[in-house]
Amino acid sequence: MHAGSIILALFLLFVDSGKYLSQEQIHFYNENGYIILRQFSNIEEMTVLKREINKMIDGWVEEADSGFSTLDRGQMNLDKFLGSANKIEFFVDPSFRNDGKITVDKHKALNKVGHGLPLFDNMFKVFTLNCELERIAQDLGLASPQLTQTMYIFKQPNGGEAVPVHQDSTYLFTKPKQSCLGFWWAVDDATEENGCLWALPGSHNSKIEHHFRRVYNENGTVELRFENLETGEFFVNNPEDGKEITEEYVPLPMKRGDLVVFSGRLLHASKQNWSAKERHSYQIHMTDMETPWSEYNWMQYPEGEEFLRFQCQNKQEL
Repeated sequence: MHAGSIILALFLLFVDSGKYLSQEQIHFYNENGYIILRQFSNIEEMTVLKREINKMIDGWVEEADSGFSTLDRGQMNLDKFLGSANKIEFFVDPSFRNDGKITVDKHKALNKVGHGLPLFDNMFKVFTLNCELERIAQDLGLASPQLTQTMYIFKQPNGGEAVPVHQDSTYLFTKPKQSCLGFWWAVDDATEENGCLWALPGSHNSKIEHHFRRVYNENGTVELRFENLETGEFFVNNPEDGKEITEEYVPLPMKRGDLVVFSGRLLHASKQNWSAKERHSYQIHMTDMETPWSEYNWMQYPEGEEFLRFQCQNKQEL
């Protein structure tokens, strides 16, 4: 075989093996705002993720003030939430709390665990700082990817909370343009019955209308508010929460180990889980270091600490 043909064959094998996105996959992402990579991770890896998070929950002491709701931000403990940027904190789904007490087993009560899992857990660090993820981000336009946020999300059976239509860049804002990129693994099978993601194809071309941000008061206290980027008005909850999952949205059912990568501007949501099956997922976000992180974002590391970066060889050097 001619040397050029061998090189081409090896290149195609490398692309098809999932090391990089194909041109067809990049085109699909550019058209729709998301791409699902089937079986990007294997079932064993998902089993390890779930086992590790369950070990953390075993050691968690239940707290009455640890609620978190995407439908009512006024429920959360502000200090705990703001302090979770570079820690591992546990947040209870309000559907399973009454009078400050958890009404089910603690493993079935949580909304999420976040937002700095790789900073303290080596298993999550190894899984998350995967050079393939950086190269996917580069393929989708991030010149210098950095890891900003990590969350292990629970969609608990028998009533796990719905997540309203939203755009992740509302919460992870960059300037002068939005560079947030989400990576969402199905740790369990995600179906229409147990609360899979729904997305509006092409909506990543829409603008960001609100910024969930810190508001610094004259007395030195901090509040979190949604700022209307056109009028400057502030709101406790996102005025866009009322948007419905219309017939234009498509469900994104996924098998264990599937990974969906999506733009921070993509409109997406998930419905309440009334099935008897749990729906765990792991999500990370990257932004481009060339588009600065807003100093008003809710998520801020303490002074002197920086977001994690991938210690990988630049793709162009391979």
